[in-house]
Amino acid sequence: MDRRHPSFVTLLEGDHWALGLAALGTFPLLAVLGGLALSGAEPVIWLRALVFAGGPSAACWVGSVYRLRRLRWLFRDGTEVPGQVVEVGGTDEGRAVVVGYEVAGRAYRKSQELTGGQVRFEVGQAVTVLVDPGDPTRAVIVQVFRGV
Repeated sequence: MDRRHPSFVTLLEGDHWALGLAALGTFPLLAVLGGLALSGAEPVIWLRALVFAGGPSAACWVGSVYRLRRLRWLFRDGTEVPGQVVEVGGTDEGRAVVVGYEVAGRAYRKSQELTGGQVRFEVGQAVTVLVDPGDPTRAVIVQVFRGV
């Protein structure tokens, strides 16, 4: 099966949790460092700020990279199955789509949250679902990720 391997940027754009964790790790740290730069703080204050703001930021980045690596693994080693949109809900900024799919004769449903600029789905629409062969409850909708 010829499947494209999306870049980390493409995956980041398609996975709101990974994007949120990356933003949560970046923007507060930049705000703290920017404030220190403007205030002319002593070097010891910079060190404290890096320890207290950098630790949580690093944890967010690690979480984001973990999610992205799991998604990349799923695109590389996941099983492709046909699915169908069974529900669409939410506002333009926080929409969700629920798909139904079947693996080894067992039916599954998966909800995937979407960010504002992503693909629009309609109930009944056919989609492609990538499923973790070891745990069919772990799945993503291929069409969510731009360029795939």
